[in-house]
Amino acid sequence: MKKTLSLILAAIMIAVTVVAVLPASAGGSAFSDVGADRWSYASVQYAVDKGYMVGTAKDRFSPENPLTRAMIATVLWRRQGSPKPKASSGF
Repeated sequence: MKKTLSLILAAIMIAVTVVAVLPASAGGSAFSDVGADRWSYASVQYAVDKGYMVGTAKDRFSPENPLTRAMIATVLWRRQGSPKPKASSGF
């Protein structure tokens, strides 16, 4: 279990590093709290474009809010294509 978790966390860290160096997409952000001049703009756009994250409101991403365990589970689930559960997770 620890090895699996370590591999998942390593993959997330690599993905974040790669996304951080990608150029920002053209146009403005759909979120009023994530401007094109923000250091995380490209990463936010990537996560939204891929459907991993949707923001906290129609026009807000809330990048300063803490990432909860449920949010991380949702991102990982969406990253896997949102598969139908085979059983209750008890999460």
